[in-house]
Amino acid sequence: MPTPTREIWWLTALEATLFFSFPFWEITAAYAEPTTYPFRFAAAVLFVAIAATLIFHIAPAFLATKPIPTAIAIWLSLGYTERLITTFHILGLTFQSYGPWFWLAIVLILIITSKAWAKIYTIAALILSCALLTWAVVTTWHGHFAQNPHYTNPPDQIDGLLILGMLVSAAPAVLIARQIGQRAPTRAIIWKTGLFGICLPMLISVTAASLAAQAGATLHWRPMLFRSFNYALVGPDGLSVATSIQFAACTLLGPAVLSALALRSIAPHWEGRKRLWYIPLAAALIVTAGASLPWRPDNTIVTELAVPSYQLWALTIGVLFTCHYLTTLRKHISPPTARSHPANQTTIN
Repeated sequence: MPTPTREIWWLTALEATLFFSFPFWEITAAYAEPTTYPFRFAAAVLFVAIAATLIFHIAPAFLATKPIPTAIAIWLSLGYTERLITTFHILGLTFQSYGPWFWLAIVLILIITSKAWAKIYTIAALILSCALLTWAVVTTWHGHFAQNPHYTNPPDQIDGLLILGMLVSAAPAVLIARQIGQRAPTRAIIWKTGLFGICLPMLISVTAASLAAQAGATLHWRPMLFRSFNYALVGPDGLSVATSIQFAACTLLGPAVLSALALRSIAPHWEGRKRLWYIPLAAALIVTAGASLPWRPDNTIVTELAVPSYQLWALTIGVLFTCHYLTTLRKHISPPTARSHPANQTTIN
């Protein structure tokens, strides 16, 4: 049996895969200009990293002993399942075949049936993501010292989309944070896992990806082309983008593992009549998947994470857990009323 400490830190690594993945880079780094606006960039990413850690890790971990209401459990299941559906869709578009769908299905079955396989795939996904991101930064670094003749003015940083992308990317961590909270012996462990599971990975990943995307765009952007993280993947010869995107699509494995384990943690708690909720849930999934898959801004294949339905799910999850935590905290710190205080009660002899 694994020790609680090893289990906690593996779950922390699983949280980090959310930020070392192609969808996260695409909906954040594509809108950042870290060397042009260093103070704006630093302030935005630092603020969001701290807020995301508090909302999607600290609050769910502190509430780990409280049961999840059935309605919220259904809403959580909807989001995680939609993410798996869009992962299959991205792989199909990237590789132009059904082969990756088949292999991902096998991977998820192994994950659900064996936690040992989940750990292997988590570590593999992190290694692949870190290697790919390092390669992107190194091969595009000279772009920071070049000039693009097509730039009439330096590109602007779109702070709203950068902040939104960082927030919605962290939302799936809530159920993993609950599992950490259930295993953590002290609250200090919860704070440490939040630092190493969300805050630092988010800061490191978005900074490195933004530097690579900005330098790649300086080297290769042309008029009429949209902003994209793909500029970071062109390689030293400028012709490696097709191959590197296929490698980048494999970084979706980590978030897929997280979604599968999150669903696994929810379903066993549905007993008796609660299992009837699977029927409307299945219908809702079909409708959600049908509405989400055709929506691809800028004709890219990796912005599936930015579909409106997923953003709505992620933001409502943040609001729900924040309100729940603040309500619980208020109950603990509020002074007793005069009616309930023993000193103010009258005893009749």
